[in-house]
Amino acid sequence: MDLNLLKLSLILSILVCILKFYSYLITNSLSVLSDALESIINVIAAIADLFILKISKKPPDKSHPYGHTKAEYLSSVLEASFILLAMLLVIKEAIEKLINKAPIENITQGTLFLSATVIINSTLAILLIKHGKSKNSQILKTHGYHILSDALTTLGVLIGIIIIRKTGKVILDPIIAIILALYASLHAFKIIKESTDSLIDRKLDEDKLRDIEDIINETLKEMSKNREFRYHNLRSRKAGTKCFIDLHINVPDDMTVKDAHKICEKIESNIKRRHPDTDVLVHIDPDNVRD
Repeated sequence: MDLNLLKLSLILSILVCILKFYSYLITNSLSVLSDALESIINVIAAIADLFILKISKKPPDKSHPYGHTKAEYLSSVLEASFILLAMLLVIKEAIEKLINKAPIENITQGTLFLSATVIINSTLAILLIKHGKSKNSQILKTHGYHILSDALTTLGVLIGIIIIRKTGKVILDPIIAIILALYASLHAFKIIKESTDSLIDRKLDEDKLRDIEDIINETLKEMSKNREFRYHNLRSRKAGTKCFIDLHINVPDDMTVKDAHKICEKIESNIKRRHPDTDVLVHIDPDNVRD
C-alpha cells in the first residue's frame, strides 16, 4: 500500500509539474515559477522516496540486525535539501525581477491551471498524511506535508496573481515569490530537524512513553504475588516505523531464572499487544542493583 501511494504521488506530481510550468510559460509570473520549481522537487522526492521506502522495508540481516527503517529519515533530509536549493534559485530570480519589473500575461488561463493543481495536491496530501499517521510512516507523513505545503503555496500564488490583476502592481509578483520561498525554506528546516532528531535516537513521544510505563507498572503489580518488583533505566528510541524499548527489572535474589523470565515475557507481550510496532528488551537485575 505504501509503495502504491508513492507511485500515485509520482504520477500526479508529474501532471501537476507540467500544469504549473505551462502556467509559468503563459503568464511569465515569477511566483508561478517559484511554485513550479517546488513541484519538480515533488517529482524528485517521490522517486527518491520509492527507492528508500523499498530499502526501509527490508527485513533485518547480519549487517543490519535492527533493520533498515532509519532509511526513511535520510529520504526526508534529502527532500528538504532539494526544497532549500530550489528556493534559493527562486529568491535569486525574484531579486532580478524586482529590478527589471517584467509584466504578467494571460492571468485568467494561468489561474485555471493553478486551481486544478491545488485540488490535485490537496487531495493527495490528505491521503498521504492520513495513511502515514495510521501506519506510523515518517516517509509518507513527510511527503504528504510537503505536498500540502505545495498546495498552500499555490493557493498563495493564486491570491497574489488576483491581487496583481486588480491593482496592476507587477512588483508584488517577486515580493510574493520571496515570501513563499522563505515559507518553504522554514518548512524544509523543520523537516531536517525532525529527521535528524530521529537519526540520533530521539526518545518516543511523551504520550506513548507514558502509556508504556503504565503497562509496565500494571504488569509488575499483576505479577508481584506479595513480592516487590521495580524497574529502572527505561530507554526508548524510534527508527522509521519501528520503536525500541529497553529497561531493567529488579527481582528478589532468590527468584529462579525461569520465574524471572516469565515476568520479562509478560511485560513484552503486554507492551506489544497495545503497541505492535515496538520491540521490547527487558534485563533482569538482582534486587540491590539500581544502575
